[in-house]
Amino acid sequence: MKNKTTLFLISLILIICSAIVSLDFYTKKEIDYFTDEITQWYLPFSYTISLDKSKNTYFLDRNNYSKNTNPIQLYSVLLANIHSKGLGKEKKGQGCGLYNNSWCGGWGSENSINYQNGWRKKIMENPKLAYWFLENYGTYLIKEIDKKLEARNSKRNTSSPKDWKIKNYNNGIFTSKKFWKSQKEIIKKYNRLIDELLSLSNNQLERFIFSIGIDEKNQRNKDAEDFELWLEKKGLVNLKTKNIRGINESPDNFSCYPGDFLQLTKRSCINNTKWTPKKFLKEAKKFSTKSYKLIDEQY
Repeated sequence: MKNKTTLFLISLILIICSAIVSLDFYTKKEIDYFTDEITQWYLPFSYTISLDKSKNTYFLDRNNYSKNTNPIQLYSVLLANIHSKGLGKEKKGQGCGLYNNSWCGGWGSENSINYQNGWRKKIMENPKLAYWFLENYGTYLIKEIDKKLEARNSKRNTSSPKDWKIKNYNNGIFTSKKFWKSQKEIIKKYNRLIDELLSLSNNQLERFIFSIGIDEKNQRNKDAEDFELWLEKKGLVNLKTKNIRGINESPDNFSCYPGDFLQLTKRSCINNTKWTPKKFLKEAKKFSTKSYKLIDEQY
């Protein structure tokens, strides 16, 4: 009986400690701020990509919109997370500001270093926190994003620069069902990327991941070029976007697939002996699969 009581007390202490750590990991206020950040600049439709036959190159046709509903990019999620922690909004000239590499969350100013040594370090040391959050707040997060996107949708004809100009879109309407379908599609896209990367040898994978970016001479190295060719060969990037600034699907473009995820992988593993790219990819695939399932259960 005494042993059972002791075991119960130990279990209770562990549960309480876990709850305290988890509450510190994210507060409800931070979650609400996160959903504000992630939805306020979201645009439901993008310009179409058209072919200039005279030059045999693709370009953004600013007179027409795609019929496909946009998902929220991983880049936007990462940026919203940094800001929900009160970081990454330094004044201009201080390093990681909103439009000056705040996506990096670890390279640059004092605040980004605090993020690297604070929230990011916490989750790298205990990945279970991410699953705890998904299990306890995942459904709430989805409902909040839904509510805020629908609220913006209802105000789409106002003059506020943050409201959608859907009156200019003649291709369809925004719905939650279409939005979450596009979100599931991009998750599947990342999962396929992860699967292909995991098929590489450890040496090849690390060579590709750590080649992303430019060297001290402000040049791309040969491994980076080989990586991009490999992505093209595997059909993991859209070649139509290759020469379109801002949306080109390149490892060097941190603002959309696949560069946002690939650069996250590099940042998480560089100078970190506890995390290799392969370990990070396996954990990312596990979390991504659970996220997909949570969305799929509701949409």
